[in-house]
Amino acid sequence: MIKKVMETLDETVADIPDGASIMVGGFGPGIPYNLISALHRQGAKELTVIAVTPTTFRRPDVSLLTREGRVKELISQGGDGHTPGVPQGTMAERVRAGAAGIPAFYTPTSVGTNMAKGKEHREFNGRTYVLETALTADYGFVRARKADTVGNLQYRLSQMNSNPLVARAARITIAEVEEPIVEVGDLDPSFVHTPGLYVKRVVEIPPPPEGFEDRPYNIFGVAPTGRRSTRGIGEEAEREESGKKKLSREQMVRRLVQELEEGWVVNLGMGLPQYCCMLAPPERGIIFHAENGVIGYGGMATKENLDIHLVDALGFHLTLGPGASVVDHAESFALVRSGRLDATALGAYQVAENGDLANVGREPGGEGGAGGGAMDMAANAKRVFVIMQHNRDDGEARLVKRSNLPLTAPGVVKMVFTDLGVFEVTSEGFLMREIAPGWTVDEVNALSGAEIHAAPDLKEVQV
Repeated sequence: MIKKVMETLDETVADIPDGASIMVGGFGPGIPYNLISALHRQGAKELTVIAVTPTTFRRPDVSLLTREGRVKELISQGGDGHTPGVPQGTMAERVRAGAAGIPAFYTPTSVGTNMAKGKEHREFNGRTYVLETALTADYGFVRARKADTVGNLQYRLSQMNSNPLVARAARITIAEVEEPIVEVGDLDPSFVHTPGLYVKRVVEIPPPPEGFEDRPYNIFGVAPTGRRSTRGIGEEAEREESGKKKLSREQMVRRLVQELEEGWVVNLGMGLPQYCCMLAPPERGIIFHAENGVIGYGGMATKENLDIHLVDALGFHLTLGPGASVVDHAESFALVRSGRLDATALGAYQVAENGDLANVGREPGGEGGAGGGAMDMAANAKRVFVIMQHNRDDGEARLVKRSNLPLTAPGVVKMVFTDLGVFEVTSEGFLMREIAPGWTVDEVNALSGAEIHAAPDLKEVQV
């Protein structure tokens, strides 16, 4: 029998040569931190790295290699700071296609944006799609909860996100495993998530040395963090403009939640949208969807109730709602592209009066910006809601006549919720349906970059 169980992490990656291509699983407890650290010690360079999640420069992820100049090409949803990233759903499907032996596919995501420039476009059933090619690699790094001696793998919760895809798309898949490796037959075949035929090497993660038990996401294991947004609702000081009170973040979120109907499937972006799950009435039965594969989560966890293996795409710990499920990354985005997402709530840098959304890049006229999942949500959700402050901290307007930022998706935004009111995007531009108490239409217009029209039945925001 071919030996698959390795004694040490360093032994496991010792033969990876300069110039190799390496695909890496992602999202919090699914990131193979220990294999990346071992490769960093090994010294390989001129690498092509396919990273499902962006480099963070805060943890021992692929940034260990990129910041030392040992990566000649980085393919990631975050890009490399010079070229655009890949939309998250497109990234997942490119890996899935590579694993399935499909060389290319068409997707509607990114059409009309910088990320589609230079790519083949084709129309199907009256809609434009862009051609994307598959991804494979020489080596695949994954992290699993359990393994047996022939390489069968079991993942726990959010480890399911991209690890099954990476394991199938690489020629030599290497798995770091949290629990002691068991003998053949000890894993129930019905619950093997990655068959051993895809896996060439498995290695146990060593226990952390004394003093490292509480280090979040340390290279030896995963420790709970209870991570949540630092600019949350109910925590901000009261904000004013020219002596007038603006809506608080909590009021903005509560007003958005009023639009979410019973039984809807709703994706929440980073920042303020995340808090919709905390304020939505449970009896409404809204199914909250996290792009990395958690379907039906209940809310954000605290240090008291978190499960270290359950996170959203940003690494924030979640709780599960009744009837929840966890799927892989490709299935999560297949749900989105197939029209099953009733709404997405996103933050933004700018929204134009024609509904253009810009939330992937900050520089006017820039070509860069992280792809993220927002591009997939914006292009495919039935309704796109945006929640954001009406103006940047420097006073620049976010509601504009025409965006000067890289677009996430053209013409998709339906409603915008700001600290000054509720705005509908119409064929005539921005129509203000509701206004913050104490404000006038002229005052809102003075803080906007496009003309704001008042609805005949304009009323004050009620939350």
